[in-house]
Amino acid sequence: RNEQSYCATAMGMHSAVEALWLLRDRISERDLRERCRDLVKSARWLQDRNNPLATNQDVASTSGRFVLAALLDDNHMRDSALRSLERIQTRFFRDGYLREYEGMDLGYTLLSLDLLVASHRAGMSECETLVSGLCRQLVSVSSPTGDLPFALGSRGTLHRFFGGVEYFSRFVDSAFGFRLRAIGSGATAQADALMRYDDRYLATFAFSALARRHHSEQVHASQVGSREPETRALPQPPIRGASDENGTLFAHRQFGHGLFWSSRSGETITHLGYVFTERSGRRWTSLVRPAARSGEYQFARVSDALPLQRWEAMYRLVFSLCRISLVARAVSWLARTRVGRPQNSRNMWLHREVVESRNGVTIRDRIRVSGRTTGKITVVSAFPYHSPSLTSSVAGGFDESLFLREIDHVSGDGEIVIGWRIVPNTRGSGIVDVL
Repeated sequence: RNEQSYCATAMGMHSAVEALWLLRDRISERDLRERCRDLVKSARWLQDRNNPLATNQDVASTSGRFVLAALLDDNHMRDSALRSLERIQTRFFRDGYLREYEGMDLGYTLLSLDLLVASHRAGMSECETLVSGLCRQLVSVSSPTGDLPFALGSRGTLHRFFGGVEYFSRFVDSAFGFRLRAIGSGATAQADALMRYDDRYLATFAFSALARRHHSEQVHASQVGSREPETRALPQPPIRGASDENGTLFAHRQFGHGLFWSSRSGETITHLGYVFTERSGRRWTSLVRPAARSGEYQFARVSDALPLQRWEAMYRLVFSLCRISLVARAVSWLARTRVGRPQNSRNMWLHREVVESRNGVTIRDRIRVSGRTTGKITVVSAFPYHSPSLTSSVAGGFDESLFLREIDHVSGDGEIVIGWRIVPNTRGSGIVDVL
């Protein structure tokens, strides 16, 4: 309450103005203008703000403000939205991806394409440059069978929102190419998306899917655009993939060197790194911190705290005070820079070596420890939406107990080596074998 959230305002306004755009011929002009004027305050608040660490929010703000400008025929607001689009595109072509918490996230990339449909329908043809780049990026990190390594994203989201890709496939060559590669049918894609909603955004995401379906029915196949394909070079994405006759192995260069293997039969195996659990119950993970220059990933503290349950009265007081803008900004800064980021690290580091051959993939994980270390090591193959610090240790395609290691290190430096491999069988599936 009263958090004055950029994300909620951007997403909420986007859904509201897209609803008005879809209904503009079914409500009176007076009613339409009154409802639009109610949203102008939000648009003006958004135009002076941005969140470069979560670009999907900037896309929602930009797209929503452009649609509102079209409804009001407001050139000043339209120009402001186009300037915001240019900033997003500049960052994208510099980094090679839309930044989501310091990295690339495939679920939010698809959502961003979804959010751009509304502004494109309202006349923002300039967004096709960004759409083209995003779809070329998605092709570069997909397997020949169209699988995407969602688990390797910086936020690990599984947002399979292909409505935007379907819509833009009629106007942008790379979107058409990605659609052929990754989407079996529109109905299947939307049905799958319905199962992947994050409940905190249910209304926004559900409305987005309904709007995409409506747009899809309105746009006929004959409306395929003739735009020249975007040829601007993109930096190499942090997620790389290598394919052979057995399947595709994806690896993330930045966050823990996580691995995702997709077999030719559709089976997947995910190994994102390790969790160390002390005998006291405290947990540390190699997943959430970027690598040092040595290529090692230091273990960071996993937070199991539930402060809203423990300090409910205090939170109610703080968010009551957040009606004051200065207090709201201070609370937002603390949440983003202190509470929401791993601060503590442990004297443990992971170094991963990956060797690919015709007989499979062999991995050698070296975990270096220093000083007094007592506890156990387990594997990480998934983590919940939006919360990489709440790392889960759910197994993904293998027996987790194979990777369990007990540690009782007294002093000095020590090393644990875990060698393992993915060996395809005759059916095209993969077997994990610990060496």
